[in-house]
Amino acid sequence: MSCTGEQPDTSYGITLTHSSKGAISFTQKGTSPKSSTNVTMVSKPSLKMTGWQTVGDGNTAKWGNVLAGTYFPRVFRSGEKNCNGWRPGNGTYDLTYNFSTRG
Repeated sequence: MSCTGEQPDTSYGITLTHSSKGAISFTQKGTSPKSSTNVTMVSKPSLKMTGWQTVGDGNTAKWGNVLAGTYFPRVFRSGEKNCNGWRPGNGTYDLTYNFSTRG
């Protein structure tokens, strides 16, 4: 994940199929270097968003009463940081996460 703090134009090839109305959750298991992350789920094909939430390591974002459908994530660092040390550019950070349709 980029450390620029800018929203990417990609879902990183991840989709989540939600078979019935209910909850979707995103758990941030860990980051390196330590970072907080902005996350939302976007429905296909209407592109309606579930609403942005910010999570840190060990925290979960949860959306209730989400309609059945296929969703893709929008995930990015919640603020710019130099994760690249003395090298040019902001660099990247590693993000370990879990999506669930069980809430």
